[in-house]
Amino acid sequence: MQPGEIYHLDNVPDPRGRNLKGRFVVIVTNAEDILPVLDEPILVVCCSGTVYPAQVEAGKAIELPWHPEGITQTRFRRATCVIPHWLLRIRPSQLGRLKGVVPGNVMAAIIERLPPDPVGDLCSPLPKP
Repeated sequence: MQPGEIYHLDNVPDPRGRNLKGRFVVIVTNAEDILPVLDEPILVVCCSGTVYPAQVEAGKAIELPWHPEGITQTRFRRATCVIPHWLLRIRPSQLGRLKGVVPGNVMAAIIERLPPDPVGDLCSPLPKP
């Protein structure tokens, strides 16, 4: 489990906290902070298949590589973007199957556009104690 890996995650709310459904997420936690054996929470950023050019141009969304046959590192077959402000705090055990990997240059752009304190305004599917 490494930063930049794309996984499927069930029951992800939209940025407004509604519309739970399975979505793809990208791990953004530093590699040395990922402790899957302990199931310690990690940060992921959510992906969307709804790509608005104005959001991409404004830096509010980052397009991921895709190809109709899925022959990219991400393995996406249609336009998909990452929404840097749509962060979740989850446990590694919640992650589903590995989809692909975000290329290094795109991952750098994602990290650059994360909120200054990504531990702050997080939407969390973690159960409340």
